[in-house]
Amino acid sequence: MATDTAPSRRARLRRPSLPTLLIAAFAVVLTTAAVVNGVQTVRDNKRVKVDKKVAKRWFGAHASLGRFGPARLKVGGDRDMVCRARSANSGAASPVDGYCIVISARSTGSTEILASYRCFYPRAAARGLPTQPRCLPRHGG
Repeated sequence: MATDTAPSRRARLRRPSLPTLLIAAFAVVLTTAAVVNGVQTVRDNKRVKVDKKVAKRWFGAHASLGRFGPARLKVGGDRDMVCRARSANSGAASPVDGYCIVISARSTGSTEILASYRCFYPRAAARGLPTQPRCLPRHGG
């Protein structure tokens, strides 16, 4: 008793269409961008924590400069800035000056202070004066 069976045909893979290739390429680019952005965000968050510790230690060691408000940070490429406003006199509405320190950002754990300087918060009438170093604005500027 012989059974005749047709030879099984192997399914061939079809060549993907152009829209499918474009969607796949977009997905790869999107995933790569998310990973790179995530790594940079983690690095910046670590730098912010280290900068806050360095600033707290520096301003604590220089208590003779006066009392200061909360730190304002700016994370940059090769250097980070931390500025703190000097607490205003009892009658003043807003701070007039403060101090900034520039911290090296060569590595995530770098605590080297490159510079420190006195900065000023310009009043509306004196905004055009280029001679005074300005403090960081409230939202990190």
